[in-house]
Amino acid sequence: FIESILTKQEISTLVKMSMEAANTARAPYSNFFVGSSILTDAGDYYMGANVETMTMNYTIHAEVCAVGKAVHDGKKKLKALACYATTKGYDYFITCCGECRNFLANYNSFLPIIYVHKSGALMYGLLHELLPYSYSPSDLAITNHEDKAARYGFALAKANKWMLEDTCWESRKFLKELMSEWKFEELYEHVKKNIELTQEGALEGKFDGGSN
Repeated sequence: FIESILTKQEISTLVKMSMEAANTARAPYSNFFVGSSILTDAGDYYMGANVETMTMNYTIHAEVCAVGKAVHDGKKKLKALACYATTKGYDYFITCCGECRNFLANYNSFLPIIYVHKSGALMYGLLHELLPYSYSPSDLAITNHEDKAARYGFALAKANKWMLEDTCWESRKFLKELMSEWKFEELYEHVKKNIELTQEGALEGKFDGGSN
């Protein structure tokens, strides 16, 4: 699925840049060096690294650093992100912290994320899996449905909301299956159909479980 969104070259570039970015991190207190790289819809790449302060309250996270550079250049649509971390004895994949997850959801709640291990091994995921009930522009109906990421982000936000409200096990099971199998276009079509069936534009927990 990831390779239907990203080319092998794009993945390779993101991985390489995230590892390079970690070398520029300023982490004198934690000695935890994080690097992140992002690819915008315009095809531009940006790197970011964590920048620590003595109080830690004002530490800049790698993901925020990279996105900030892109936004400064007028590039506000994110296509993918990679993250990498290294420190003495660290032998794990790094994931975005909670603060960064919510920050990234403002730009693309469907964002593909590449987790980079120091061995070169990769894991893939989507932002909505890390933050399934995010508050994003989709909640404010700021959605361009011509854009695939925005369309899927909208569907995921609605489906997650309905799963929380719906008491019907079959409805929840159906939605979870679509999400776990990454059938996002099908999920979007079902969400759109159910919204059209209501006058208020909200399903209020009565999701059509896809029996047709």
